[in-house]
Amino acid sequence: MSSTEQNTDTISSTPISAPSQRGKTDVTWNHVVERLIDEKKVICCMYCGKVSTGGGINRMKQHLAGKKCEIRKGITLSNMTILKKEMQESREKSGQPSVGKEKTRIGQRQSSKIGDFFATRTTPGSQPTIKSVLASKDAVKKAHLEVAKFFYDTCIPINACNSRYFQRMFDAALAIGPGYKVPTYHELRLPLLKDAKKEVQLWVDNIRSIWAHCGCTIMGDGWSDNRNRTLINFLIYCPRGIIFWKSIDASDIVKYAQALFNLFQEVIEWVGPTNVVHMVTDNGANCVSTGRKALVTCKEFVDSRLARERKIKEVIAIVLDNKFWNDCLIIVKIMEPLMRLLKIIDGDKKPSIGYVYEGMYRARKGIKNIFKNKKRLYKPYTTIIKSRWDRQLRKDIHAAAYWFNPAFQYEQASFCQKPEVMKGVLEVITTKGIGSKSKLLHETRLFRDRLESFGQELAFETSKNTQPDEWWKLFGASAPNLQQLAIRILGQTSSSSGCERNWSIF
Repeated sequence: MSSTEQNTDTISSTPISAPSQRGKTDVTWNHVVERLIDEKKVICCMYCGKVSTGGGINRMKQHLAGKKCEIRKGITLSNMTILKKEMQESREKSGQPSVGKEKTRIGQRQSSKIGDFFATRTTPGSQPTIKSVLASKDAVKKAHLEVAKFFYDTCIPINACNSRYFQRMFDAALAIGPGYKVPTYHELRLPLLKDAKKEVQLWVDNIRSIWAHCGCTIMGDGWSDNRNRTLINFLIYCPRGIIFWKSIDASDIVKYAQALFNLFQEVIEWVGPTNVVHMVTDNGANCVSTGRKALVTCKEFVDSRLARERKIKEVIAIVLDNKFWNDCLIIVKIMEPLMRLLKIIDGDKKPSIGYVYEGMYRARKGIKNIFKNKKRLYKPYTTIIKSRWDRQLRKDIHAAAYWFNPAFQYEQASFCQKPEVMKGVLEVITTKGIGSKSKLLHETRLFRDRLESFGQELAFETSKNTQPDEWWKLFGASAPNLQQLAIRILGQTSSSSGCERNWSIF
């Protein structure tokens, strides 16, 4: 191949001014040019300048398709895809079989399919033109710089380039070609704005048309801007898409439930009461109060016979009483840490006894935080919890399980050194320990001070995310007596709920 090809940059050549195209129906001729070099007709590639002095158009076809890799240096995959498409269209126009199915014979040899000369496309996306592919790096950099200057000159935020319309804008302009005139100030301000509005309106109407069938959700999102104005954005969601209704400055009405109720009522009327499945707002007290008010003041409820019954009127008064709901909120917050503890204790997936002691103190601390550590407010609740804990649940085994749990033993803010906890540990070692008690006490020091096998870095890293009894099996080799005791204790449950759930088998 190298003996028959040269570069036009080093050879004097003369282009043929009007080459005869008779019989030249192969589309490859659209991508090559004939020249005279030393009074000999040769074929030159229009893209990389390579010259073929032998082999005819078939040789250049191989070059363009990349079949002969040592020739193809200036051609990209996208150029080849365009050339392949042109060849296919040419064959279809001439009535010949499609490229993938064509079979011909020259003598006894079957010719290769034209598709064999092309590599398959590997990346999705828009097809770049030959001109854009062959553009030099300097030209691309210059184009990028012009785009950047536009951003800098007009103070447009840089993230505007993430708009889905950014690339589409350039694609549409390049499709027209050189000389495209951008829209004027007047066109952007009036006619184009109206056209864009019509397009959006058609899209919104298309979405609204299915609300009656699938329903929708009204979403209200409150936020404050840099001028400390309270704004509420209203959006309507349905499976086909989300539309923005309006943004309202609610600085003067945000504190008043009745004013917000009127505002939400306006949104509901625009959407259609029968189309609304539910409303989603933030958890502000004003929004919650508005939702309760809408529950018992909507037209459907007021017009029903239930609204005229005496007991229903009492219920309406309770629903509209903010003090009642504030008390309910306090009760829910008080119960939250207790319910979290009960969820751990009642679980069947892993032993829970090692978490009871810490969970109870965490629950009491959570209640104190709810009342901002004001003793006068939290004392009635913590007194009830403490009395129940002391009377029924406070046991030495709970304190020992807490102390043996590596997740709490190696935590700085733990209760492991409290006299109550140490008393429980010593009592359990005395009553349930197997073997020499002095050895058990010596081994407690190894565990507490992270010595020998307990001092491994991996032991510390896994102390919080490994089940306590499994942790002792892995890292308790230096304290075999204490290891046996810890595994026996930490492997137990602390509730009989699992038994209650299985009564149905009897």
